[in-house]
Amino acid sequence: MKKIFIDPGHGDQGGDFGAIGKNGTREADIVLEIAKIAKEYLQEKGYTVLLSRDKKTSTYPIYSESLGDLPYRVDRANYLKADLFISIHCNAAESSEANGTEIFYTSSEGQNLSKCILNEVLYLQKQKKKRYAADKNKVNLWSFLNRGVKQDSFYVYLKTYHTEGMRF
Repeated sequence: MKKIFIDPGHGDQGGDFGAIGKNGTREADIVLEIAKIAKEYLQEKGYTVLLSRDKKTSTYPIYSESLGDLPYRVDRANYLKADLFISIHCNAAESSEANGTEIFYTSSEGQNLSKCILNEVLYLQKQKKKRYAADKNKVNLWSFLNRGVKQDSFYVYLKTYHTEGMRF
């Protein structure tokens, strides 16, 4: 059975909580909730799911100002011999092109899993917007763009290996 390592982006002790919305909503908190929902769903399907953090801030020590706790997240995924590594982000920026939810993956299997998780997030978004239609603040909280699933050369992907010691 595959071990899936989900990294809810940001939330490290160095204070990098990712994007912060107008009302103080932190990216780190939103992606943590998404990761917990994904973990529960995947465990119901029989997968072993590991999270890089399960609290608002990680307990890993800060490695450096530029990398925060990323080396420890990578070390944990490698030590636990995760088969798949994905990272979830909900970005916000001045440019609307950089706003929205995106999931990064490291392999073709990770791409398929990332698509499934993103589809569930979009479904949840639709349900929440209906539920909170009368509350503009809550509707705005769930009004984010779908930025899709992507590969990139971020530190966590360059340093994460699967069980055979190969890079994803």
